[in-house]
Amino acid sequence: MQPKMAAALTVNDLAGPNAGRVLADGRESILKFVRSKVRDLDTAEDIVQDVLFQMVRAVDASETIEDMGAWLYHAARNRVIDWYRKKKHDPMTDAIAQTAVAEKTGGDTTLMREEIWGTLMTALAELPEKQRDVFVMHELEGFSFNEIQEITGENLNTLLARKRYAVLALRKQMKHLR
Repeated sequence: MQPKMAAALTVNDLAGPNAGRVLADGRESILKFVRSKVRDLDTAEDIVQDVLFQMVRAVDASETIEDMGAWLYHAARNRVIDWYRKKKHDPMTDAIAQTAVAEKTGGDTTLMREEIWGTLMTALAELPEKQRDVFVMHELEGFSFNEIQEITGENLNTLLARKRYAVLALRKQMKHLR
């Protein structure tokens, strides 16, 4: 859903008396879009702030953005993808730490879990980036394939195939742990 915004944006629009309204209109609609993708209001607001700052810099540099709505959605989508790429390492590290703390009853269990997580992380690092992204988003971050499709813009069948190839490769890498 595209926001109702000016068709073109120039330096004069950002310097004029309506600058606050232009930025507020863009911010509100993009925040709804980003919020639907990242689920956390604080993170969504940070991403939107980055997008609006990027827009102001782009207008300063090029003097005109032809279709502000499309530009904002494109920039927001890219920022969301970047955020997921940066974030994907944290949940795995946190999960390993939580597993080690929760399993103090037996040293063997803790060591086995650490070995499994270590092997999984190594195997994930060896996957092609697109397969790894789909696997991490679906299995570790809990996103549905429809949500991943919205974030990446990829065809649903393509995402399903990438996940399948990732699972097959991970099984092959981790078969020695059985």
